[in-house]
Amino acid sequence: MTAAGARGATERQMVTALHLELPRDRRDAAFDAIARTITAPTDPGRGAIKLTVASSIWTQQGYPLTLSFLDTLTRSVPTCSSSATA
Repeated sequence: MTAAGARGATERQMVTALHLELPRDRRDAAFDAIARTITAPTDPGRGAIKLTVASSIWTQQGYPLTLSFLDTLTRSVPTCSSSATA
């Protein structure tokens, strides 16, 4: 999630540290595909795997998040809810 909002040197450092080799424009779709694969039913009658992830982003008060970042989170993390305002 954080890498999606990073730019410049911070983004380059995160991409290097996390080995995010895909270009930015393909990264979100790749993570979405992984999440859909993990949660897709694998055996009729057994249902989908339930993946529960505890994560959050804490931002500095007075430092607004961009609408594009919030949109990315909403698209890429369907269960993402935000009390943040841009």
